[in-house]
Amino acid sequence: MGSPPVVADVCLEECLKAVHKRRDAFHVFVLPRLFTPAWTRLFHKLCDFVAVIPVGSPHWPSAMHEPLWIGLSLPFIRHHPWALRGTPLLVELARELREVLSTGQGDGGSILHKLLRTSRRLTGLSKRVARGVLRLPREGTVPDESTRGLQGQPVVQTRQA
Repeated sequence: MGSPPVVADVCLEECLKAVHKRRDAFHVFVLPRLFTPAWTRLFHKLCDFVAVIPVGSPHWPSAMHEPLWIGLSLPFIRHHPWALRGTPLLVELARELREVLSTGQGDGGSILHKLLRTSRRLTGLSKRVARGVLRLPREGTVPDESTRGLQGQPVVQTRQA
């Protein structure tokens, strides 16, 4: 019989396979934070959106002793960037949800509803409109002054004799 960490790793690996097999479905994962760093890595790899409900909140009592982790794996969209993970909209919603849950001023239901509704509506939008909703720059935009790097330098350096 395997030890609990091995069992949990296998379960999370199977969840990763399930997410990639069912790209059009929402997947919700709820775990108490009683796992090793390897589990944490897999959990964050698995989820597009992670929220933590602190101990002592109305939805997770103090008797549980550890925070509750909630992870959402959202459906893939049919345009680039394919997954919503890391898009400005998702990062902003995650920040808002963390703020609401840490202050105890609400349950974050409206934020989660907005997230789920937005990801479902993106499937029918054109690429240009979807990028606007996700707050991504248009494709082919010219970098501005805030972009650093080889700005103002020619791409090919010529050698003078």
